[in-house]
Amino acid sequence: MENRGYEALLQTYNAYWETGVIDVDLANRLVNKIPVLIKENKQLKEEIERGNKVQLSLNDYQTISGRTANRHDYELANYGLGLTGESGEVADLIKKSMFHGHKVDKSEIKKELGDVLWYLANIATLAGLTLEEIATANVDKLMKRYPNGFDKEASVNRVDMK
Repeated sequence: MENRGYEALLQTYNAYWETGVIDVDLANRLVNKIPVLIKENKQLKEEIERGNKVQLSLNDYQTISGRTANRHDYELANYGLGLTGESGEVADLIKKSMFHGHKVDKSEIKKELGDVLWYLANIATLAGLTLEEIATANVDKLMKRYPNGFDKEASVNRVDMK
C-alpha cells in the first residue's frame, strides 16, 4: 500500500534538502498533504476505520503518523529531543531488566519503540526522506561493512572508514 503521491512530494523536498538546510515551511506544506494522501488510499483508510489491524509499509506508517505531528518553527529540535527521550525510556526498561530484576515487558518495549519510530518518522519527513530510503541505505552500508555478517575483526578494521 505505497503512497506514491507522498514519495513524489518528498522528491520535491529533496532538492531543498541537498542544500543542507531544512526548509520548515516546505516541510509543513508537505506534511499538510498527509490527510489528503490517507483519503486517497481508500483501502487502508477503510481497514483502519473498521478497527482492523493492517500491515503498514514503513512509508505508509510515516504518512499516517505524521497527521499527529504538531507543526511549529522548532519541530526539528522537538523531534530530536523527543527521540532521545523515548530512546532513554527503552534504555531504562533494559536497565531495569538487567540490574533491578524486572522482567522485560514486551508490550512496554513495543510501546516505547513505537514512540521512537514516531519521532524518527517525523525527523525523516522534515529531512525529505522516507523511512524506507533510510532503511535501505542502512542495510547497504552494513552489507559493505560486514559482507559476511558481523565479526569483531571487521568492526575494528572497518573498510568504510579508510
